[in-house]
Amino acid sequence: MADYFCNQKDTVMKLKLLFLLLIISLEAWGSEDVKFFSVSDMFGISKHEFFSLCKDDNGFVWASSRSEILRLTNDDYRSYRLPYESKDNI
Repeated sequence: MADYFCNQKDTVMKLKLLFLLLIISLEAWGSEDVKFFSVSDMFGISKHEFFSLCKDDNGFVWASSRSEILRLTNDDYRSYRLPYESKDNI
């Protein structure tokens, strides 16, 4: 009877190890080489506080702040000003 429990514990440990190796291999397989670029370095834009980022189907990256919406491509950018009001400034 003791041999049965030892074999069962070994089987459970082997299954746990196999599951761990599976999780680690899926993690390595699913990771991509992600590159980050600085908008300030690329275009000389000194805007540091964006609230939302998204990429559309045409490849444009859109970034929004309180006072503007920025459209970025690989080699160009466009800035669209928004009406912004604060306590001290209209």
